[in-house]
Parts: sequence; structure tokens; C-alpha cells
Amino acid sequence: MSQLNGEIAKWKKEYPFLINTWNLYEEFNKPVVGDEQILFYDTTCQVVLGRANKSNENYKNVCMKLMKNLGVYSNELRPKNPSNERCKTINYWLYYVTNMTVIPAEIIKTIFEQSNKIAFSGKNQHICFNTYDEEIINPLKIIKLYNLQDNIETFLSTLKKKGSADYCSCKKYIYDCVNIYKDMNDTYCTDPDDRNNKNKSTCDMLSAFNWIYTEYLFKKIDIGEKIPSLLSEEKEYIDECLSAQRSVAETTTQHNLD
Repeated sequence: MSQLNGEIAKWKKEYPFLINTWNLYEEFNKPVVGDEQILFYDTTCQVVLGRANKSNENYKNVCMKLMKNLGVYSNELRPKNPSNERCKTINYWLYYVTNMTVIPAEIIKTIFEQSNKIAFSGKNQHICFNTYDEEIINPLKIIKLYNLQDNIETFLSTLKKKGSADYCSCKKYIYDCVNIYKDMNDTYCTDPDDRNNKNKSTCDMLSAFNWIYTEYLFKKIDIGEKIPSLLSEEKEYIDECLSAQRSVAETTTQHNLD
């Protein structure tokens, strides 16, 4: 899964204000090699995967990482709230993993079920629930929206620091998300039949993003600050930051010529 490690490094560089999220992805993607519980993970995953799949190294690696991330066999306290940041990010991380290593949703479900059984057998009975849904269209785009949705306060505080190092990268992330939302909503959710049937999972997630973005970011932003509405029909671009970047580049070039 070195490809995902490369993506994480890129995100850290492009969107450093979301460092806590990227650090979780990095933690979840670490290999299990060297973990003191590796034998337990290996044995449990052989049972979970069954005779047909236990020799598949990709499946086993995903299984062992997921068990480690869920806190199976760990002496540490597991997350107390199944819907907290860590549990949600584990599920987001899974979409990236399964996008790069095709693994059936049924196996993911079984890993969670077995992990929950182990968790409930111990003194620390706090678990994360499986929200992985293979029906979601373009899940990596949806996760980009959810990274914004789950970090609204971070985006708000960053936007208040106009001129800071993170300001333009924050606005770029927002504009990217708005364009993703518009494209996906127009493509998959305008027809009522599609919205309520074959695309329901995707459209429900887009609808949730719409509400949270509008109520907790767009309407909360200070007067004089500009972020795009989800209702506008045009694609959005960050002229302000692009102009500033061009100005810096031109100044740097002029200094070099001098």
C-alpha cells in the first residue's frame, strides 16, 4: 500500500491544516510487522478469510491492519464513541485501501464482526462500526467532502486567518469540494428515481454534506469573506488566491532577474 503512503505525503504538503486527519491515515496504514500482537492478528485473519482466501496476502494484510486499527488484542482503551473521528477515519481509510487492493465488502464485514466479538469478550467493550458501503459512487470524492464536513471548525478558523500560510490551500480544498458536489449531484441525483433507488446511498451522503456545509460553514463565514454557494450553477475558481500566487511568482522572477 505504498501508493497510499504517497498520497498521504501529498495531502500533508497540499493541505497541512488537516494534519490531524492525515496523521490518522498514516497511522492506520502502517504495516503490522513488529507489532507484539502480530501472531494473534495472523491467526484470527486466517479464520476470518477462510480456506479460500487465507493465502491471499493482500487480503491478509488488509485484515491484519484493520484488526490492529480497531484495537483488537490491544491493552489500550478503545475509542469510547463509535462515531468519533478515529472510527470514521478508519472507514474512510478502508475506501482508499479497497480502491487500491480490491477486496470484497463481505470480507470487510466479517472482519468487523469478528473484531466486535473479540472486543465484547474483554473488559473494554468500545467498538467501531462498519460503515463501508460498496454501493457508493466515486467514494474517494465523497470522502474528500467528508474530510471537510468532519473538520468544519478547522476550516472556519483557517479562513479567519487571511494571509496565513494555510489560507489559500484551505480555500482550494473548499472550492474543490464544491465542484465535486455540483458535478456528482447533477450527474447522479437530479432524477428522482435514481436519487431514491440505485443512487440512494451516494445522494444521501451528498445531501448530508449540503446541509452541513451550508449551515455550519457558508452561513457562518464572516461578512467580506467569500466561499462558494452549493446553489450556484457555474464551476467555482479561487481567483483571489491564484492572483496572489501569480503576483508572488512574478515578484520572485523579477528579483532573480535583478
